[in-house]
Amino acid sequence: MKITLKALIAAGLATVAAAAGVVYFGVINVGADDPHSAPVYALLSIARDRSIEVRSRDIQVPDLSQEALIREGAGNYNSMCVGCHLAPGLTGTELSNSLYPAPPNLSKLGVDGHPAAAFWIIKHGIKSTGMPAWGKSMADPYI
Repeated sequence: MKITLKALIAAGLATVAAAAGVVYFGVINVGADDPHSAPVYALLSIARDRSIEVRSRDIQVPDLSQEALIREGAGNYNSMCVGCHLAPGLTGTELSNSLYPAPPNLSKLGVDGHPAAAFWIIKHGIKSTGMPAWGKSMADPYI
């Protein structure tokens, strides 16, 4: 029993030391021009999707068919979002073509029927993607 516990502790410490070495010696390339491996991309995608789903559950979505909201939202989108998420007729910008992961083209995809999730993303941003947290500078009604 004592040998097994000691072996588990030693294995755990060795794993932590190996992970620390990977980080310290710069083994992982964090450059935006070097895509993640398929397993890392899959893990990050699942973590992102689950995080957004859990955190956006209780958001009350306003009536998005109101003309005033549409007009104001279009103006905000044009001034703050087009550079990354494009507009009808745009195939890419210098900024959108340089980001990794690539931002979704919302002029074609829209919000995929999930306005609460879209609100959460716009308000809080997404770490390490270039998506800013607009909630730091904008009140909820403008998001």
